[in-house]
Amino acid sequence: MSQIKIDNIEKLLRSEPSEKLLIKAIKGLKSNKKNWKSRTILTVICIILGIMIGTHANTVSIFQEAIDAILNVSLAIFGIIFTGYALLQAFMNKQLLIQLISNTKKGGAEEKSSLQDINENFAYLMILYTLAVVITLILKIVMLCVPNELAILEDLYINNAIASFAIILYFEFIGIILWRTIGFISTIYQLFNAYAVTQIIEILDEEPDD
Repeated sequence: MSQIKIDNIEKLLRSEPSEKLLIKAIKGLKSNKKNWKSRTILTVICIILGIMIGTHANTVSIFQEAIDAILNVSLAIFGIIFTGYALLQAFMNKQLLIQLISNTKKGGAEEKSSLQDINENFAYLMILYTLAVVITLILKIVMLCVPNELAILEDLYINNAIASFAIILYFEFIGIILWRTIGFISTIYQLFNAYAVTQIIEILDEEPDD
C-alpha cells in the first residue's frame, strides 16, 4: 500500500458529469505535435474520398452506401472494444492493478495514474463512437429524404464543392475516431502483455525452491 499514492485513488473515485466528459472527448479530436503526421495523411485520404464522391454523378446514392457501411463498422467495433475491455478488467489481478495505479504520467494540467489514463481514454472513445453512431443515424435519415438529383444552387461546380466539403468533414471525423481506436487497441495489447507477465511471476513465486 505504501507504493500507492492516495491521490491517485481519490482521482479514480472523482465523478464528472456526462456533459464534461463529452466536451473532453471532443477536445481530444484536436491535432497536436505528436499526431500531426498521421493526421495529415488521414486528411489527405479524406479529401481524396470526399472529392471523388462529391463530384460523382451519383453522389447521394454512393454517400448513402458509405453511411450504411460506416454505421455497421462503428457498431461492430464498439461492441468488440467494450467486450474486450470488460474482459480485461475482469481478469486484471492485484499486481497489475497496483502497478497501474502506482505509475503516474502527465495528463494535461495534472498528473494521473496509468489506470486513470486508460479508463479515461476508454470512456472518451466510447463517447465518440456513440456520437458517431448518432450523427450517422441522423445523416442516414436525412439522406433517405434527399432525391438523387438534388441541387442546392444552379452552379454545378459550387454544388460539388459544397457536397465534397461536407463529406470530407464527416469522413475526417470518423477517420479520427478509427485512428484513436488503433491507439487504444495498442494499449489493450500492452495491458494483456503486462497481465501475462504478472501471471508468470505469480507462477514462479509459487514454485518450491530446489
